[in-house]
Amino acid sequence: MCHGAKGEAWWDTGQAVKQGPGEKLSGVTPGEDITGFTQSAGRQVTSDLAGTTDQMSSDRMTADKWRNWYDPMFEAVVEDPIRGMAGGGDLASMDKFVSASDVLSTSGLADTEASKLLSAAGENALLLKSDEAGFRERALKLEGAEDEFKSEEAAIEEGLLGAEEQKKESLLENRISRQKALSGTIPEYEKARAGLAKSGIAYSGPAMASVEASDEAREMNMGDISRESANIMKDYRDTTSMLETKKSDAQTSIDRDRQLFSTGLAGMLEGTQDKATSILQQATALPQNWRQFGEQRLENLVGSGHFGGGVGGADMFEETLEQSDAIGELRSAIGLAEQASTSMRDTLLDPNFFSPEGEEV
Repeated sequence: MCHGAKGEAWWDTGQAVKQGPGEKLSGVTPGEDITGFTQSAGRQVTSDLAGTTDQMSSDRMTADKWRNWYDPMFEAVVEDPIRGMAGGGDLASMDKFVSASDVLSTSGLADTEASKLLSAAGENALLLKSDEAGFRERALKLEGAEDEFKSEEAAIEEGLLGAEEQKKESLLENRISRQKALSGTIPEYEKARAGLAKSGIAYSGPAMASVEASDEAREMNMGDISRESANIMKDYRDTTSMLETKKSDAQTSIDRDRQLFSTGLAGMLEGTQDKATSILQQATALPQNWRQFGEQRLENLVGSGHFGGGVGGADMFEETLEQSDAIGELRSAIGLAEQASTSMRDTLLDPNFFSPEGEEV
């Protein structure tokens, strides 16, 4: 016969166990449909609980034996996954969060911008691990654009310096040619005598012809030299104008790339709250799944207070998140991630984000 409430409780348990394969209650966590996570399913967390068909055997069954099965199973199905999502316990590989410092230091983002974001996020800031790849992808894309801009900017500056040097060298040669043309090739005394002849004083015909020919050649040379000087300055202005246009285009392009980075990353971080809510919903479902498991295997004990009832004062299989020790850790991690994402998003959308320290656009 049953021996009081204790015997009746074990009889119910024994009967429930008897209905299962091998007349035992397995100490292995139920499948993913109950635990909700691959890492949680199929883990041996406690010894199997053997069933019995003998009511009198209830005398040999104690609350301790039951608790040695029930409590570890509750931990495995409910507490461990919640703790794991927060990065702790045996299921830490389920961690949903990652250090903001680690993300920024490995993202490829320039030190100045990474420092600004980390400063905004705050010490010990967390980000969602699901955002880590998107962070790195955007940062690496921007890094490529920045490298291309720096390379083009350097080439343009080199071109401007080359144009300046070419202008100076060409004008110097032009000046030397002008000086040669001005000095002429006729001896000064011949020029003087030619001047006397022009004034009515007798002078030889050949000498006068030579002077006149020299003057004509010099005038032609001076004209060519002046035109060459004008061409030098035109070429210089055309070259520098073209390079300045390319420089402006390059700046416009990198400004656009930076804006796309900021708005894209800010948009991703804006979704943190929704993603965090989803994580919390997964945790919220675990006690419900635990009850479902009880209904599937130990229906007679769901809601029972036998053997001390459930965990934390609840009846068997009726625990809620209030009975979870780990939920506080998860909520704290979610809060840190939401706070960091909000602060970083505001920093990214600041027009001065890419300006050097102390400068404003």
